[in-house]
Amino acid sequence: EEVRAGDRAPNAPGLVNTAQQEIALFDIFKPYRHTVLVFTCISEDEAAVKDVVSAAGTLTGGLVKTIVIGRDALPHEVAGADNLHDKQGYAFGGYHVEGEKFRIVVVRPDGYIGAFVHDVDGLKEYFSRVFCIS
Repeated sequence: EEVRAGDRAPNAPGLVNTAQQEIALFDIFKPYRHTVLVFTCISEDEAAVKDVVSAAGTLTGGLVKTIVIGRDALPHEVAGADNLHDKQGYAFGGYHVEGEKFRIVVVRPDGYIGAFVHDVDGLKEYFSRVFCIS
């Protein structure tokens, strides 16, 4: 069944970080911050990923943790984000990111999904309702 905003955010074990250590999403989510998950599949997404990471930090004054998750490999490093490789496919499967889609998922501090968005404008719209930003 597809997950939607308001659902409990699924865990995804077996994610590999830049140090080649395995980590799970539940180890990353914290009750004091939002987590922005950026799912990317192809190198053409690189500019969009940089825009999203920059916007997430700027819009919230650094009150979010941004994670870039690559399907086929560890994504290119982007300042302001942690990079993970979804080596076993649990994250892409759990969040139903299919094909070559670029997808952004905002996980609230309480561990529930706040939003699924497709670009910086969607991220701005979501955070404008959570933080005092215009």
